[in-house]
Amino acid sequence: MVKSFITVMVFTIFISRLILAQSIDTSGRKSTINIWGGYSTVGMSKVNSDLSTTAGQAGKVKKVKNGFAVAGEYLYETAPRIVIGPRIEYIGANQGEASNTSVGIKQDYYLIDLLIGGRYYLLDRMNSCNITCGAFVGMGIGYGKTKVPAPATTTSYKGSGFSGDFILGGEYILSSMISIGLDLGYRLANIPKMSTGSSGSGSGGNGGGGFYSTNIKKTTVTNASGGTINYDFSGLIANLGINFKL
Repeated sequence: MVKSFITVMVFTIFISRLILAQSIDTSGRKSTINIWGGYSTVGMSKVNSDLSTTAGQAGKVKKVKNGFAVAGEYLYETAPRIVIGPRIEYIGANQGEASNTSVGIKQDYYLIDLLIGGRYYLLDRMNSCNITCGAFVGMGIGYGKTKVPAPATTTSYKGSGFSGDFILGGEYILSSMISIGLDLGYRLANIPKMSTGSSGSGSGGNGGGGFYSTNIKKTTVTNASGGTINYDFSGLIANLGINFKL
């Protein structure tokens, strides 16, 4: 009840400020650098299912469900109320765990998004209070790591796939150069598979002054049944940010 009341009050205050918004002269400042940070959920249903299978009925499971996100954008005004540019984003998920009397594993996952897109301002960009709609699409690179305590081993793997952020935001201008914002939205980022190793070759010192060459086989990560695991970083976005107008 209290949370609902606070939400309604914040929304009411924002709408009233939007209606009574004054214009702040930001003309000549067509570029914007936005820095965001906040909370994110992740899907990871296949990963969590595999953790549950590993732990068994008598085991303990800590599912991968949420985490934090940080992002940066460089946007340029190409038309009134429209800005476009690149967005780089990091999503770190909470650690997943599965354990029972005979096994214990820990898993870490994070995603790096390389996106391009833009935002549309519902009101003139010089309004002190505004609402934006944004869409950014591109490639997501997912990274994973599994740690087994006995014998102590760590396996790292990665994969890539389509990623996209779809955002509804609010912005309040503090001065001609600085504004603050709130982004709410949804991320679509499902990495179909991850692999260990690489398909290339490498070389290194052998300790005796010479060098050796090796071919590292690229191996797709599978579950206990031999099936491919997809890594779903899709989820809700809730970010706070600060924006610098240049």
